[in-house]
Amino acid sequence: MSDTSSESDTPSGGLEPPVLSGGWPILGHLLELRSDPIGLFSRVREECGDVGEMNFAGSRVVLLSGEEAQEAFFRGDEEQLDQAAAYPFMTPIFGEGVVFDASPEQRRQAMKNQSLKAPMMRHHAEGIASETRRMMTRLGDSGEIDALDFFSELTIYTSSGCLIGRQFREELTPEYFKIFYELEKGTDALAYVNPNLPLPSFWARDRARRRMVGLLTEVFERRRMNSESE
Repeated sequence: MSDTSSESDTPSGGLEPPVLSGGWPILGHLLELRSDPIGLFSRVREECGDVGEMNFAGSRVVLLSGEEAQEAFFRGDEEQLDQAAAYPFMTPIFGEGVVFDASPEQRRQAMKNQSLKAPMMRHHAEGIASETRRMMTRLGDSGEIDALDFFSELTIYTSSGCLIGRQFREELTPEYFKIFYELEKGTDALAYVNPNLPLPSFWARDRARRRMVGLLTEVFERRRMNSESE
């Protein structure tokens, strides 16, 4: 998704995207996003095609789907097609100045991280396959899984191992899963109105983030001490 804040942002000679029907006064399609996001996005495609605009409490957010629209997005200039503005609810989770809260230039620099280079990405693919096999051994010769729970847990293992390191992945405890769960609950669409509204899910999100920062700080401090002692 991408954000466009006002009509004046439309390039000269450009076309305004088709606007999705419905929506509430002030909140627009925000309540529909909270209750049925997949249904909302499907409705955008059915009514508007590959490019369709939604209103999230005054934020004009455009959904791009289909090959041509996706190619235009990924080849486009981030200053024009700003992905970050469409995800205000992620800033309280990741923090200020990183990921979606970072400037386009900062995000371009982050892509130079060694863990995102082609050789490492190939290595990550092997790690993801290994983690999948590791989790599947729980089933024995046969069994059933809850796909949502299974892949949520698998994603935590793979992202931790690939982006932070093998040692950290092996140190994951049940507490981490509770923290990730609370962080995920904090991605409420009401953040388009205000990401710091006095809501229980936002309070839990902030507590979980503080605890996660504490746990990661301990890991990095141990690494620093181990490297100094070698």
